[in-house]
Formats: sequence, structure tokens, C-alpha cells
Amino acid sequence: MDLVIVQDELDDRLFVGASEADTVMTTWHEKENLTEALDFFITLAYPTDGFETDSNYWVAVSLDNAEWAATIRRQLGQAAKKNS
Repeated sequence: MDLVIVQDELDDRLFVGASEADTVMTTWHEKENLTEALDFFITLAYPTDGFETDSNYWVAVSLDNAEWAATIRRQLGQAAKKNS
């Protein structure tokens, strides 16, 4: 994802907010388990002001791991219910 963002900054600038201060945040959680990484995502990852409008989408991806996919759905689903 980071490479896509860097390439975008060099080319078309599709991931741009309303101001130069707006950013797309990515994080790396190699030393944390999936539940801890999702908790960080749910509690601490918020869009900058320019991306906040209509920013009610969360994206977490699990490739070829059904157990992780179920954990992601469960944890994000619980968080969505709390926030609604």
C-alpha cells in the first residue's frame, strides 16, 4: 500500500485530500497479533480533516486465511455496532 501511495504522489495524485496536511495513514504491526492490530485500527486510526467527510468505510484485508477473515469481520462488526 505504501508503494501505491508514493507512486500516486509522483503521478496522478488520486489519494489527495482538501489540503496538503491531509494524509493516507498506513501502519505496520509485525510484533502484534491480529486482535491488537485491529484494536489499534479501530481506536486510533482516524482520517485527517480533508478525508473525514463521507469517511465511514473501514478496510482490512486477509489473504487466504479464513480464520483471520472471520476475526476481522467479528471485530470490525462489533466496533461498527458500538459507533452507530
